[in-house]
Amino acid sequence: MVSLSNELKQVGGLWSSVSELEERLSALADEKEKCDALKVQLKFWKWVLKAKNKDGILNHSVAGKPKWFNDLLESLKEVIQQQNNSFQGSLPDTSGVSGVTDVGRRVKHMWLDENTDEEDWWCGSVLSVKENEVVIEYDEVYAEDEDDSEEYEDERVTFPLEELQQAYLSTELLFL
Repeated sequence: MVSLSNELKQVGGLWSSVSELEERLSALADEKEKCDALKVQLKFWKWVLKAKNKDGILNHSVAGKPKWFNDLLESLKEVIQQQNNSFQGSLPDTSGVSGVTDVGRRVKHMWLDENTDEEDWWCGSVLSVKENEVVIEYDEVYAEDEDDSEEYEDERVTFPLEELQQAYLSTELLFL
């Protein structure tokens, strides 16, 4: 079974603009492949990004009947436009951020376990944004103490802003 994040990578990652959507679709061979890619995008928006499913926009079917290509396409375009309107001005910018405009923002960050190559999603909150650095405090991160006892603790990590922008663009960092 392929994970949703792997399916998303197979279709080129999260399509974050209508122009990117159109470009990615034009590279696909046939309508079935395009429909499958659109469904992956809609599933990611629904289950990972927790986009609002107003009027069933994120569903693959209506009244038990599968949506056709044009319906899936229009649904994804609408979701992307809604997302761009709601996140406008809040995405990381490599030119630098002044102040602490995203403090308190909840995030979900994908980490790869180097020992098992398994993906793990950590949730946390932005504590500060200064110059070109962002501090995120993750909720209950698993840790082992020196005496090999296991416990969960909060962990603060400082990231270069550019690194977080790349994580966002590759769908490894999500704003909640």
